Amino acid sequence: MINDYSKYFYSKSEDNTLHSRITIPDKHINIAIENKEKLLKYIKEKLKEELDFEVKTWIQGSYKSATLIRSHKIDEKFDIDVGIYVFFNAEEEGYESHELKALLRDILIEYSNIEIATKVEKSKSKCERVSFSKLFHIDLPLYYYDDELDKLKLATSDGWIDSDPKQLQDWFYNKAKGFSDEDKAKLKRIIRYIKIWTALKWDNESFKISSLAINILVYNNFINSDNEADTFIDTVFAINEELQDKFEVLNPLTNENVLEFSSEQIKVSKIKWNLLSKTCERIRKGSLTSSTFWSLIFEHFFPIVIEEPKFDTVSNLPTLTNPPNISFKHLNSKGEVISNKISNSIIAFKNERFSFQLSNQEEYSNDCKVFWIIKNQGDIANNVNDLGHIKVLDLNDVLEEHCAYKGIHLIECQVINQYSQVEGYCSIKININGFIRPKKNPAKKKYGAK
Repeated sequence: MINDYSKYFYSKSEDNTLHSRITIPDKHINIAIENKEKLLKYIKEKLKEELDFEVKTWIQGSYKSATLIRSHKIDEKFDIDVGIYVFFNAEEEGYESHELKALLRDILIEYSNIEIATKVEKSKSKCERVSFSKLFHIDLPLYYYDDELDKLKLATSDGWIDSDPKQLQDWFYNKAKGFSDEDKAKLKRIIRYIKIWTALKWDNESFKISSLAINILVYNNFINSDNEADTFIDTVFAINEELQDKFEVLNPLTNENVLEFSSEQIKVSKIKWNLLSKTCERIRKGSLTSSTFWSLIFEHFFPIVIEEPKFDTVSNLPTLTNPPNISFKHLNSKGEVISNKISNSIIAFKNERFSFQLSNQEEYSNDCKVFWIIKNQGDIANNVNDLGHIKVLDLNDVLEEHCAYKGIHLIECQVINQYSQVEGYCSIKININGFIRPKKNPAKKKYGAK
């Protein structure tokens, strides 16, 4: 790669990288663990009391595999999966799967009446879900285990089915058995990068690519290159080649396709993966300032990078011949216009507002859209899970933004045509200070005896 962007992906010494921005803050994890332990203790006691059999729990899913990511929207929760295991043969004892699921649900409803910050969500086919405030939820699949027959089954709305998440976890473990601890950690970071990409790019779709599918794809196609950025790119190339040939992901234990997509959903997904692969090709060729393309992939989660415009090595002309011209309004907290002057760096205060609009629309193709990528950073934005957002507008549309968090922020403007080519790019750094804007002509202090 012409420029190594790996330092923006992951660094032990930097706290504003792609990985740090998609990782759930320790504060939130600690709250989740505390609430999880309290809930599981209650469930185990109540189930044992009702069934008179041993009850255990086992963490599974992304939390178990250390590939959890933060929610990509401010109002969405992250999830933890915990299996509930009752140690008796429920079928031989005459229990239907829906009966034990209903019992678990009744216990959860009872718990939510005690702990008012919890809410029991609509029952799902293979689990029950409890939400905790606006922060996270816990999915609770229920299994029975017969240790004499070594028989494990999952309770679903349609009956008992064979399911063993521990076997799948063992498969992942054995797949990476020869890796060093450092390479195992890198593999899990690549999973996280692809998970946040799918969360962003499938946000408006009615279907999703599951975490299980992403894990299997990365474990089967992981290419450990010299640096983190190249590892991501090479792994994406390998996954895309596999999916373009045949869009399926086989469960390594059952050989069943874990992607139950319609032909139209497969078509849409192939386009998204192919676009990701082509964007990675452009990054590798160095055809544009690479942070521009990284922002197209990871949107507001890619950290703030301030770079000079890239020049063609032959003609010494800017690669982008039509940089966006921005018309601009800066309003104070009372809604009064205090400036119409745009610059690459703006000083603002909390509760002030901006409006941005492209003023040279005629220089771009009619099919272009303006991708406004707003990036926040700092402790407050991190704690409330608001690291930014993206707005895709028409060439004539106005972007309205509000100053909420103190610190350095970045607004990227990318003009992109229907072929996903960048026709124009610029960025504006905004430094937001406290609540009170200094007065231009403050009253003079009086000195001397009163």
